[in-house]
Formats: sequence, C-alpha cells, structure tokens
Amino acid sequence: MRRWTLWIGMLALAAMLAGCQSSDPASWRVVVYDGLPPLLERTHGMPATDLHDARVVARGTEANVAFVDAVEVATHKTEAQALVLLQSFDTTQGHQVQVLTLTHATAVTRYWSDPGSKLGRWYARSWRDHLLSPTEAIHLLALPRVNAGSCVTQYTLRDDAIVVYGLCADMSNDPVNFGPTATGGGEQLFAPDATQWDASTQTASLNPAVITLNEEVRSVQP
Repeated sequence: MRRWTLWIGMLALAAMLAGCQSSDPASWRVVVYDGLPPLLERTHGMPATDLHDARVVARGTEANVAFVDAVEVATHKTEAQALVLLQSFDTTQGHQVQVLTLTHATAVTRYWSDPGSKLGRWYARSWRDHLLSPTEAIHLLALPRVNAGSCVTQYTLRDDAIVVYGLCADMSNDPVNFGPTATGGGEQLFAPDATQWDASTQTASLNPAVITLNEEVRSVQP
C-alpha cells in the first residue's frame, strides 16, 4: 500500500508539472493561501527585472508640463489620458516617474486572477526566485478588488521597448474599486505597446515585436 501511495503521489506531481518549462520537481511547490485553491508556484529559475542601464527619456511628475508631454508621446495618449495614467504612480515624498527605453531584454511579471485579465500593459518588477503572495501583491501593487493576485505570468520585454516606470500609488481612497490594503509602494511598469487590439475579432493579443510570454510561474491547479 505504501508503494502505491508513493507512486500515486509521483503521478500527481508529474501531472501538475505538465506544461511547465522546467520538469525539475524541486523548482516547484504547491502552496495554499487563505481563501484560494491550491496553487502551483515556481521557486527557482526566475530572472529578475534589470533596469540599471535603461535609457531615461524623461522623468518628473504630473506637475511638470514637459514630462506630461513626454508621457503623451511615449504612450500615444492625449494630455488628459496621460494625466489619468500618472495618477496610478506615487509622486509624493519626492518620488518621480520615468519614461524609459530598455537597452536589453527585461523580465517582468503580471499578477492576475481572472483569465480575461491575463494580458495587459501593466507589469510588476520580477524578483529573482521570489513571487509576491496574493496579499502582498494586492497591497504593494494596489490591485483592484476584482484581482486576487493568485496567478502570475512572467514575460520578457524586448530590447528598445518603451515603458513608464515608478512606484504604485495608494488606491485605497477609492473604496468602490480597491480594498483598504491597496496602498501601493511596489515598483510597476506600464508598457503601452505590449498588447495589440484586433478590431475585427474584438480581442487583444500580445505584441510580439515588444513582448513575449515566458512562463506561468503560479497557477491554479485543476
């Protein structure tokens, strides 16, 4: 009976690893967070976001007209839209937002729970071999109420991609859309060209000229 139990356990682990890029069981673990189903989470082999040599196109805050102009150009938005975008960044206590051009391929992560929100233009910094828990993601990335932060996908932004980078703003003052712990402070990137819209099918897809999907590094188990 013990041998059968061990064999069934090995088969279960193999099934969980199906579709993962790494077949090394030591690189994965099953985790359970409060109120969420069991999740398969990568523990090793995740690269970190590296922005140390990114080219700074502009830096500033929403109070700087020249900087807002730079955000308009980088994101293809109107002035009003650029100002709304900048409200998602923390510019208190001397913090500034930057428009960057990446000089090499750069890893980023996206925290989501609704499959319809897996794709998008907002990303978080990737930490080497570390993922934020759903609670940490909701807090640091100020995720909206509809996003439990349970699933995580890692992407690579390509060389020459343009991003708006800074700290996440406190969104807890919007209780309708955000919870009281969505106070922000985590590093976030807005990649305006990461997705493309197909008007004929009314669907969004990744823009392969800008970004590629690496791997699901935390996912719900069937």
